[in-house]
Amino acid sequence: MERIQRKFLKYLSFKVNGVYPERGCCQNALLAKFNMEDLDKRRTRTSVTFLFKIIHQLIDCACLLQELQFHVPHFSSRSSSTFYHTTPNSNILINSPIYNMCSVFNSICDKCDIHNSHMKDILDIF
Repeated sequence: MERIQRKFLKYLSFKVNGVYPERGCCQNALLAKFNMEDLDKRRTRTSVTFLFKIIHQLIDCACLLQELQFHVPHFSSRSSSTFYHTTPNSNILINSPIYNMCSVFNSICDKCDIHNSHMKDILDIF
C-alpha cells in the first residue's frame, strides 16, 4: 500500500509541477508537500481512535468490548501495560485488529491513560 501511495504522490507531483520528482526523493517531503499523512501513521491513529470509542462506549458493540482483556497489575508491579494479550504464535493473531489495537496502545500507555484522557490528548502523541 505504501508503494502505491508513493507512486500516487509522484504522479500528483508530476501533474502539479510538470516534472517527476528526482529518483530517491524523500517520501516525507512528498507527503508534506501535499499535506498528507503516512499510511502507517493513519492506521495507528485509526486503531487507537476505534479502541478509545469502544472503551468509552461511543461505539455500542458489547462483543468487541468483551474481547478486550484489561491488564490489572499487582500492587507492587512495575508493569504499565493497559491490555493483556498472549504471545502470538501465528501471523493470524499478530494481524488481528484487536491484538493490533491493544499492542499499539500498550506502546504508548506510559504517556497517557485511556480511561482518563481525552481522545485529542491521545492522538497528539502520534
